[in-house]
Amino acid sequence: MKNISIRRKPDVLKQLGISATTLHTRIHSHKFPPPINLGGRAVGWLSSEVEAVIAAMAAGGNDYKLEQVVDYLVEKRLATLQGIINGN
Repeated sequence: MKNISIRRKPDVLKQLGISATTLHTRIHSHKFPPPINLGGRAVGWLSSEVEAVIAAMAAGGNDYKLEQVVDYLVEKRLATLQGIINGN
């Protein structure tokens, strides 16, 4: 199994250099993946997803391209879950 790491919200905000409001705006406009519920009020993001979004931003993609990357990441997350459910 792959080594999966989760980044908590303060780390993501610091790495991106943005406010919590900006992060939530990006999530709702599909320019950043939604968080994973860790229980209670705790949330986090897969490090691989954060890195993929940063790479897409660094590549200079427009908003549409960024939305495509985020949609792909979310679809991949769901496909992984479906594979686990199906025993693959």
